[in-house]
Formats: sequence, structure tokens, C-alpha cells
Amino acid sequence: MASRRQRIYGYWLQKGKFTITPEEAEVVRQIFTYYIEGMSFSSIARKLDQLNCPTCRTAAWSRYMVSNVIKNENYIGTPELPRIISLDAYTKAQVRIIQDAHKRAQARTTRDPHKKVPVPFTGLIRCGQCNAKYIRQYNGKIIWICGTMHRKGKAACHVKQISNDVLMEKAAEALGLRHFDERVFFEEIDHISIPEPCVLIFIFKDGHAITTGWQNKRGAIKHTVATRRAISKALQENYAMKRKANSS
Repeated sequence: MASRRQRIYGYWLQKGKFTITPEEAEVVRQIFTYYIEGMSFSSIARKLDQLNCPTCRTAAWSRYMVSNVIKNENYIGTPELPRIISLDAYTKAQVRIIQDAHKRAQARTTRDPHKKVPVPFTGLIRCGQCNAKYIRQYNGKIIWICGTMHRKGKAACHVKQISNDVLMEKAAEALGLRHFDERVFFEEIDHISIPEPCVLIFIFKDGHAITTGWQNKRGAIKHTVATRRAISKALQENYAMKRKANSS
């Protein structure tokens, strides 16, 4: 049996070879179809739960899990992994991700940059390496970063930053909730510790703790040269069609 570290949704490792898991592969294809047709990550997650689609874990589907599937280039096939979706479908999905990110960037320019967004984690996240509190930063989205690392750099503390969205999702998982609930969070959680890169420990007020992890994603999605060319070509064609439509 494959270990959890070797488990990739849609595939199963048996006797050193990855094979497609038909039921999960169909879910992967459906996720791409839903996304290309215009559904959001959150809407897709709710739809999959309604259809009782299987996950890698016992947890319900989340926008983060759907996002991981959409961004996983392995599904177009590698020397080790059979193809589940076409390059065309993957390219269309990545084009939408880029276009949506561009729309969000444009929308942010109309916001008041001095207006603070209320967040529940202030003062409750501690670095397990240096014991400093995590502080909130904004680089297009809310992130949390070790105070020591922020002031003195990576040489002083190397624990990774974490986005507010991921933190809310992992908190909901630790609380056994489908979606983050600030009231329940304050009632149940005493504080959060990040002892090492990509590891979270939620310490509850009754003394027990739940440890989980996350994948730290920085910058753009890394693609192969062939995939980058396909996405670039699709974007150029899309923009050309828009310019033609606007000029007519």
C-alpha cells in the first residue's frame, strides 16, 4: 500500500508504479470542467460535497483542495503518471487563474489602502523557533510572518510565512468545521504555534492540541516549458479576441 506521502489524488501507487484510480480521476476531470465553465473554487467544493465525491482524506472538500487540483500539472501526464486531463483543459484553467488574478489586482486599486480588514488571529500565533509573535502583512493578500524574521531577516528565523486564507482553512479543519467560524475559533482555540516550516499546532483551551501542515506556495505556479508556451499562446489569443471585439 502506498504511503500518505506518495498518495496523489487520482492515482494509486502499487508495486512501484502509479495507476489511475477511475473514480477519483473522474472527479479531477469534473473539477476542471466546472472551473472552466466559470464556477469558483468554493462553489466547486460545495458541489463535490453534495455529490459525495471522495477525497484523499475524510475531510470535506475545500476551496484549497480544489485549487490544488486545478494547479497540479501532473494531471496532464508525466513519465511516472498517466494522463488524466488534456493539455487544452489544463491550459484553459491556468488562463482563467491568471485572468482572475488580474481582475483582483485591478479591484484592489479601487480600495482604501488604509482600511484595515478585521482578522481573528492577531496576537495568537507564535513562532516555535524564536517564540516571537506573528505579525500581519499585506502583499496583495493578507499573510502572517514571524516578527523576528520580519525585523531581522531569514538568518535570524527561517520559519515560513502563511497566508490568512490557508490559516483560516486549517483552523476550520482543526475545529471540525466545513467553513471557518470566528466565534467558535475564539471559544475553542487558545493559541497557534508554528514550530517549523509548514507545520501548524492548534492548542485548544482544554489543553489538547492538533497538528497539521500546509504547502507553502510563493509566486506563480511553476510549469514546464511546454505548458508555459501553451498558456502564453492561449492568453495571447484571448487578449487578441478581446481587442478585436472592443474595436468593432
